[in-house]
Amino acid sequence: MLAVAVSAMTDPVIHSDPYRFDGARFLKRRELPGKENSSHLVSCTPDHIAFGLGRYACPGRFFAAHEVKIAMCHILLKYDIKFKTDDERAMPWNYGITIFSNPTVDLMIRRRVPEIDIDSIVA
Repeated sequence: MLAVAVSAMTDPVIHSDPYRFDGARFLKRRELPGKENSSHLVSCTPDHIAFGLGRYACPGRFFAAHEVKIAMCHILLKYDIKFKTDDERAMPWNYGITIFSNPTVDLMIRRRVPEIDIDSIVA
């Protein structure tokens, strides 16, 4: 069994209010002196080791980041998603060193009226 300590990713000293969504969190961190190049999605730093660190950094992290961005674009452009209720159940679950989304939370999802036809875009 192998485990990676990712507690720094939710450390309030490193990330202010780490459990609250802030879409500009890492943009703001890049504006801090000395953090200009260490807060990108594919950065491998001790503060964010999702893709490993040093010589063990994931070589596929750039591909993975692009794939996630493409998937998020499709989801956000095609669907409206929100929590059914605004209660504490929406908080992530901690189990040992693992943090995962609460599977008992109900979501409401509906198809959006298309603004653009992203399925027809060809590179």
